[in-house]
Amino acid sequence: VRSRAMELPSIDKVNGESSSMRVILPFVDMCNHSSSANVRLEAAEDGVRLVSIRKLLENEPILLDYGMRDLASLVRSFGFV
Repeated sequence: VRSRAMELPSIDKVNGESSSMRVILPFVDMCNHSSSANVRLEAAEDGVRLVSIRKLLENEPILLDYGMRDLASLVRSFGFV
């Protein structure tokens, strides 16, 4: 189980190809999953950013879309289904 590890998308600066790496992001890993996410994760020069997709309401939970995965992948990647 790689619980609490997330896929961080990135762009290779040399050849412009997209790739990803598995990272542990304190606090970001506590965001709940939703297919109707209200933020997205972006790689940045100085780390990562959570970028809102729309205006968030006060006290609204921050929701990330973990992506379409089968149950086995959810267990391996996040430790739950």
